[in-house]
Amino acid sequence: MRRHVDTYPQDDAKARRKQEEIRRMRYRRAIERYWEERQLRATLTPY
Repeated sequence: MRRHVDTYPQDDAKARRKQEEIRRMRYRRAIERYWEERQLRATLTPY
């Protein structure tokens, strides 16, 4: 039983890191989509 208690903080930290990584990847993809869309608009719309 003691072993389970000792591993709980590690599991919590691991889950927290995974959630942070997911959040970073969503942010990165949003930035990439923004720039791709902006570049596409620039090529399709003459200034």
